[in-house]
Amino acid sequence: VYNRLRVVPLFETVKDLRGAGSVIRKLLSIDWYREHIIKNHNGHQEVMVGYSDSGKDAGRFTAAWELYKAQEDVVAACNDYGIKVTLFHGRGGSIGRGGGPTYLAIQSQPPGSVMVGWGVNGFDFKDLIPWI
Repeated sequence: VYNRLRVVPLFETVKDLRGAGSVIRKLLSIDWYREHIIKNHNGHQEVMVGYSDSGKDAGRFTAAWELYKAQEDVVAACNDYGIKVTLFHGRGGSIGRGGGPTYLAIQSQPPGSVMVGWGVNGFDFKDLIPWI
């Protein structure tokens, strides 16, 4: 890898969310990729989870559960390799696109998933709200 461009996997459909942990494990098991993350990105992987496709696929309740489980799996996969992770949330403004009060969304995240940083639609909340 000759440049420092980040690879940020996106998981949005129910099928993708269910495989998120194994995809991240496969990605981080590649020695040169993991070394690239450690050397060029301070051992930090970003992962995006999307809300609208899973909501359309399975309904809001099932989508919320699959998103929760996917985040747990991604955090566990990164922890297995000693890599920090920031989960970027592609939440839209409307309910159908995963929107809703951000403070409720933050409070409902899986344990360990908000330890490094948390972002929504281009804003990194660790920069906007210092107490996070």
